[in-house]
Amino acid sequence: MRSDEIKGICIKSADDMLAYSELFGASESVVRVRSFKLSGRGHVLLQLDTPVADPSGIYLRVNGDVFEASCFEISFCDPRSRTLALRFVQGRTDVIFAGEPEVEVVVDLSFLVRKARDYYEEFGDLVRYPDETPSFLPSDYPFPQGSVPTEQQREAVRTILNSRLSYVWGAPGTGKTQLVLATCIMAYVRRGRRVAVIAPTNNSVEQVLRGLVSAIAGDPEYSRTIDLNRDIARIGTPTPGFIRDFPGMCEPRAAESVSKREEKDREVLENIIMERRMDRARPHIMDCLAHMSADDKKAAEAAAAKATEALGHSSVFYNVNACLSKLDEMGLEYCARRMYARDRPLKDIG
Repeated sequence: MRSDEIKGICIKSADDMLAYSELFGASESVVRVRSFKLSGRGHVLLQLDTPVADPSGIYLRVNGDVFEASCFEISFCDPRSRTLALRFVQGRTDVIFAGEPEVEVVVDLSFLVRKARDYYEEFGDLVRYPDETPSFLPSDYPFPQGSVPTEQQREAVRTILNSRLSYVWGAPGTGKTQLVLATCIMAYVRRGRRVAVIAPTNNSVEQVLRGLVSAIAGDPEYSRTIDLNRDIARIGTPTPGFIRDFPGMCEPRAAESVSKREEKDREVLENIIMERRMDRARPHIMDCLAHMSADDKKAAEAAAAKATEALGHSSVFYNVNACLSKLDEMGLEYCARRMYARDRPLKDIG
């Protein structure tokens, strides 16, 4: 088959998949928003029912109205706390989220198909079958120790290792990664070959790598052949969890980029926490000042204790907590002005 024929088939397949997805919504995954909080500068903090690992390709539905990615920027996405922060660049958030709307985050994976189509459109003439037809005997690819492969799994490995191109399908948990793929990779590694594992998303790459690591670590012969910290390179931007589990596999520059992004997200979250603490403490500080003006020391002390509890023991609030403990009216008035008479870009975001 000629390269131009392969290019045409790939582009048509992508178009067919996009048409099917548009007709039936087959590529969409809907995540319900449990709650949300707005700020006065277009910021929206969403608390999700289920985590979103990769916010690429998302859009919002608010009471059925669709807001595409061009309407907002993603500030940060934290799968662990199931939070997603957006800044709207089009539309007023107070109007969009008025009342008690039903809000959904829709993850549209069709962007992956569009990327594939764009790739084939530009580079499809270079796509062709491999020049070399591999040849492996059953003795060349022993399965991982302790495994009892089914005949279908044996046939899958036999086909992969003796074909220029093959396609293997199987439901989750049928051994595609830890049995079939691991066996095929090890067969090539024993011959001194390098293997590239490619997937359309970061999550897919890491799922495959975790499965391979499990298979290699569980087989003494595999472990003698492959050093997990030196012989596997995770190219691209890893997730923070993958960096923590397998730091030796990740590119230093990519790991540094993730670390900087985490640091920025941490600063944003710390600012949000600080703002929320001050908002909780403000009415108690006002009560304390009012009781002090009325010369009601007992009530002022009770209000000061509530304000201190709301602020916590962060060094950021050292001065105001000191004024609260001393019931220093002048100091409290000064602190209150400094705390609230300022630009607060994150006010009410969380």
